[in-house]
Amino acid sequence: MKRRRSARPSWHRLPGSGQIGRGKAFLERYPWQRFEPHAEWASWAGSEGHLPAEVPYTAGIPGGVRITYAPLPRAITVDRLDPGGGYSVLYFDPTEGTTLKGQPLRADASGKARVEPPNAPGGDWVLVVDPEPAGPR
Repeated sequence: MKRRRSARPSWHRLPGSGQIGRGKAFLERYPWQRFEPHAEWASWAGSEGHLPAEVPYTAGIPGGVRITYAPLPRAITVDRLDPGGGYSVLYFDPTEGTTLKGQPLRADASGKARVEPPNAPGGDWVLVVDPEPAGPR
């Protein structure tokens, strides 16, 4: 009996391959080709209880959108924002591929803002912080 070949590549059936596809679809919403890594743009809101590699990872466009991957379900401090600037917040669940709109945030006078993880089960999460357009003054 001749075995029928699947139209999908074999890697497509591997654990995690669906998550990679959902992550790709998510990133394609943004000009990711212009993103630069910026480790200084986010940190844990507390420094206790994590391994050195378990830190938030941020990339984005200076003065524009930034995306932070948080490997743990903990609050992060977003740094080097425009002091007093307003930002929209979007959460992405890398496991399920779903998004959730968060409450807008405003940076303090030092350009920092604390962001809590979304109220979703799981561990890792993704935060999108995008400057709100400047309105008439």
